[in-house]
Amino acid sequence: MFVPNIAHSHTLGVLGLFQTVGAGLPAGELQCRWFALLQSGARKLPSRAVMEADIDRVKREIAERYYEADRHTFQADWLPYMDELAAEIGCSPPIWKYLFTDPRLFYHLVFGVAAPYQYRLVGMSVIY
Repeated sequence: MFVPNIAHSHTLGVLGLFQTVGAGLPAGELQCRWFALLQSGARKLPSRAVMEADIDRVKREIAERYYEADRHTFQADWLPYMDELAAEIGCSPPIWKYLFTDPRLFYHLVFGVAAPYQYRLVGMSVIY
């Protein structure tokens, strides 16, 4: 999403340039949320070393999983990718909290189908 070696890397973000195994638009939404938080100063990018290590990790995982082709350069599994973005944004849902405050929601979060709404339960007020 960001080029780690440019001087002002938080001023240029490449959003939505990925191919997901799963839904792409919700992952794009989280990218946009993270970019907005970076622009507002509410979040900071990881260090260059951390970003480069993450790029190397993703490249290794892609090389192990897919055959070599330009098509797989930006491949991502949507749920792990969204969990990673949610951790950066600070919008990972506190699932165990809902066991006591909203048991029905807890049940659906744990045993239901994975859905993008779970990443909107926390942190949306920061953007608006």
